[in-house]
Amino acid sequence: MKTQFKKLMFLPLLMAIILSGCMIDVNDSNDDVNNTNFSASESFLHEIPVESKNHLTIDGINSQIDINGKDNLSQVTIWGEKIVESESQEDAEIHLQNLQVNITSSLNRIYIETEQPNNTHGRNYLVKYHVDIPKTWQVNIDNVNGIIELDSIKSDISIDQVNGEIQIQDVESDLIINLTNGQVNSQMILPQNGKCEITGVNAQIVLTIPKTTSATFESRVTNGTVALSNLNLQNMESTQSAITGILGDGDGKIKLIAVNGTISTVGY
Repeated sequence: MKTQFKKLMFLPLLMAIILSGCMIDVNDSNDDVNNTNFSASESFLHEIPVESKNHLTIDGINSQIDINGKDNLSQVTIWGEKIVESESQEDAEIHLQNLQVNITSSLNRIYIETEQPNNTHGRNYLVKYHVDIPKTWQVNIDNVNGIIELDSIKSDISIDQVNGEIQIQDVESDLIINLTNGQVNSQMILPQNGKCEITGVNAQIVLTIPKTTSATFESRVTNGTVALSNLNLQNMESTQSAITGILGDGDGKIKLIAVNGTISTVGY
C-alpha cells in the first residue's frame, strides 16, 4: 500500500519535471542571434472576390508594400513573400513559423496584418506585399519600417509610416501622409476641393502636381529649406523655410510640413 502511495506521489513530480523541460522561455537571452547572414522564405497568394468591398487596410511592421490600382477587377490579388533572416539556415527556418500574414475580409473591407514576435532577438522579420485592387478603392496603410509604393489609385489614401520611403504615382485622390523618418516622392492630381497633407519629422518631401492645380498652398520646415518650381502661386509669401499662397482658384488644400529636412513642390 505504501509502495503504491509513493508511486502516486511521484507521478505528478515526474510530470512537472518533464513539462518544465519542454517549456521555452521566449524572453531567454540565450535565444539572441549574432548576425543575419542566412535567410528562409515562404511565398503566399490570396484571391478575394471584390463584391461590395471598397476599402483596403494594411497594418505592417517591416514591410515592402506595393499596391496597384486596376480597371475591371473581379477579385483582389494579394501575393508576396515572408522572410526571416538569422545566424543559421536552421534557425531562420524554425522562426519562419513565427511570422504570419493575417487576412480578414468584411462586407466592405479587406484587412491585412503582419504578425511577428515582439522581441526578435536580433532576427529580421520581413514581408513583401504585392496587391492588385480596383482603382476606386480607399487605401489605409500603417507601417513601421519599409518601402511603400502606390500606383493608379483614384480614391482616398492615408499612410502612416515610421521609417522608410514612400513612392506615389498616378494617383487622383485625397492624400494624407504622416512620416517620421524618410522620404516621400509623390506625383498626383488633386481632385476638385481635394486635400493633400504630407507631414514629417526628419523627411525629404517631393510633390509633383499639374500646373492647373487649384488649392491653397503651404510648404514649411522648422530646420531646412523649401522650394517651388514651375507653378504660378498667387499672393505668394516666401522665405527659405516657408512658402504660402494660392494655386488657381484655391479650391483645394495642399499642406506640406516637416520639422527637419527639405520640401520641393514641382509643377508639370
